[in-house]
Amino acid sequence: MDLIRRQHLLMVNMIRQPGTMVMFTDPGVTSVDDLYRQVGGHLRWQKLRQLEKTLQRRGVHFSLLENERLSADLVSQYLSVKQRQLI
Repeated sequence: MDLIRRQHLLMVNMIRQPGTMVMFTDPGVTSVDDLYRQVGGHLRWQKLRQLEKTLQRRGVHFSLLENERLSADLVSQYLSVKQRQLI
């Protein structure tokens, strides 16, 4: 990564897994099992944020995308990169 980022723009896109979100943002928690699922989703989200910060320090752009909007988000990212003349 360190070798190629000097000459190339590196972008990492990942599809968000269902349930990966900040704790207590889902109002549909009605049982203890739902609560444990939400804790697991929060831990996944937190690890992804740490990964994002690590990649950011190395000059890599990281995005977590929704499956339903994947194509639209990728095109939007490409147009943004072209507009800012990063490539």
